[in-house]
Amino acid sequence: MTVKYNAAIIGCGRIAVLFDQPDQDDKILTHAHAYSLEPRVHLCAMADIDEQKANHAVKVWGGTPYSDVRKMLGQENIDIISICVPDENHEEVLDICLSYRPKAVFVKNR
Repeated sequence: MTVKYNAAIIGCGRIAVLFDQPDQDDKILTHAHAYSLEPRVHLCAMADIDEQKANHAVKVWGGTPYSDVRKMLGQENIDIISICVPDENHEEVLDICLSYRPKAVFVKNR
């Protein structure tokens, strides 16, 4: 039996979703593309304060769009989180995420 992990992305900009496309298998440039190629991961949700960005991201990569991180974390059963917001917001978003006790969080250290 293969374990399936639910993943979510917070911040729907370049490194999260925009640098590549789902059919571009030769290079993995985004978190969404990496998750989409891993059979043990289901990309279940994406959040961005810009609702249009979140909607666009899920049209390309799948999942449910959110404009509120807390709402997403409260409604979805998320195991893995990629924090792809601007650097100055990493600590705040990480603190929010950790309060929901995910199994893993990916965030760039300054």
